[in-house]
Amino acid sequence: MSVPATQRVVASLLGATAVWRTLSGIAALVRWLWLGELVGNGSMALLLISIVIGPVVGAGAGDAALRHGYWSRHRRAHRRRLAAVAGLLVLPFLATTAAGWLLGNGPPSLPLYGCLTLSVTTAVVLGLAGSGRHE
Repeated sequence: MSVPATQRVVASLLGATAVWRTLSGIAALVRWLWLGELVGNGSMALLLISIVIGPVVGAGAGDAALRHGYWSRHRRAHRRRLAAVAGLLVLPFLATTAAGWLLGNGPPSLPLYGCLTLSVTTAVVLGLAGSGRHE
């Protein structure tokens, strides 16, 4: 049975967005720790490339998970994945903006940005994984 194109697109977006947000949080922590100064510019270039290439791999993984039956094809599961994509696009931004506003005017620091982004991404992905156990 063929998977509808809209479900494949949403599954790809979910994989790409989850990888992008995760790598973005890790990159903020790496920049904050000044690891680029210690290990050289080669590793920082690899990190930058992984932020570009990672979402492409995540999109392929999301699509493959749907096509091979690891993810449910039900409409409710599709709506949950769509809500998770929206959450991954909006919630980390809102969390870091709110933290910056609460801690004073100005953008949040790199460790705060990295930790909040990773925390919100983990919460959304775990919430998505735990919400479909009955299907």
